[in-house]
Amino acid sequence: MFHLFVERGLALPSSAFFREVLEYYGIEHIHLNPNSILHLAIFQHFSKTFLGLDPCIDLFCYFFHLKPQPNIKSPALIGGAGCQLHQGFDNEFLEYSLKD
Repeated sequence: MFHLFVERGLALPSSAFFREVLEYYGIEHIHLNPNSILHLAIFQHFSKTFLGLDPCIDLFCYFFHLKPQPNIKSPALIGGAGCQLHQGFDNEFLEYSLKD
């Protein structure tokens, strides 16, 4: 586990939802970038606190998608992935800042 993951909200043991996301996409935690960990942690908190629901993969997929790496813009990143808010969903989800 990477230090930046802990800074962005990953704790052990990981949540059932976190494991569900990894299984759904067929990835391991090391494939995710630190901001993806932040997205997942905020989504879980949003679901439980604001919606009163256990976080679920269907709702997560409504707001976010997984963007595999490498891609044309970042060919040097190999075997990674990033969770990104769907385009145009900025007004439908919580506003928060990501770190570079």
